[in-house]
Amino acid sequence: MKEYTVLFNKDRSLVGILNENLKAVVPGENSLIGVLLLNSGLIHHIGPNRIYVKIARRLAALGFVVLRFDLSGIGDSGPRKDKMPFAESVIDEVRQAMDYLEHFKGIKQFICVGVCSGATASAQISAVDHRAKKAVLINPELPRRIQIELMSHISYHKKLFDLRRWRHFLFLRSNYREIFQVIGMMIIRKIRPIYVRNSQLSEFTTETVKFLRSLRTRGVRLLMVFSEDDTEHRYFQKIIGDEYGMIQNDEFFAIEKIGNADHLFTPLACQEELLNLISKWVAEDG
Repeated sequence: MKEYTVLFNKDRSLVGILNENLKAVVPGENSLIGVLLLNSGLIHHIGPNRIYVKIARRLAALGFVVLRFDLSGIGDSGPRKDKMPFAESVIDEVRQAMDYLEHFKGIKQFICVGVCSGATASAQISAVDHRAKKAVLINPELPRRIQIELMSHISYHKKLFDLRRWRHFLFLRSNYREIFQVIGMMIIRKIRPIYVRNSQLSEFTTETVKFLRSLRTRGVRLLMVFSEDDTEHRYFQKIIGDEYGMIQNDEFFAIEKIGNADHLFTPLACQEELLNLISKWVAEDG
């Protein structure tokens, strides 16, 4: 297996690590498929708990060409020299990564993979670039305004009446920063008119369902992976509503949960389960 550093875009300011296994590649049209691993927040290209390194090496061993790279201003990549908004620059830079692999490796089809905000970026690029054929969304991040509406209602209602959590609080073993955030969110919910809150959730639900349908229309295959110990899966079910059953039974979409996993897949056993799940899914035809 080869693993080496690459520089790309017109200023050669974007830095990535390329993994490929030349012995596993079968020559022929469309035989090469590229995998792009997109930054999870401000974590550089090793990914949370080095999970991107493990994913890259596992998929390269299966014959994929894998590029894990840093967006501008993150990790090893330099800052942008223009004033393009971040949401637009993410799409632009992922496309430049595709252009690089298409030019130097002849790759015309891509699978985008990401954790948290990287998952969101993976979905967004899949909606606008025909070269993106599959996407793996791991605990996809929701807009902050939607998290505020859902967090105190879904995640913390039961915790207020959990005696075990109160014992942790009294014996100084709680996450006090999280507690104060939740209290703040609950205050915000009380202050803001309920029709505003319901309107925002309804609008986001409509946008999300429309977005998922557009991916299906384009023929993009989607794998969504959620941690059992995290809140994203419950958020997703709440937002999608009646569409959730349809998505579960759709040949283009797959939804999986990994038990005992936190948001960033810290336990090694959970990482291995995630690696096996992704490896199997990306290798499937279609």
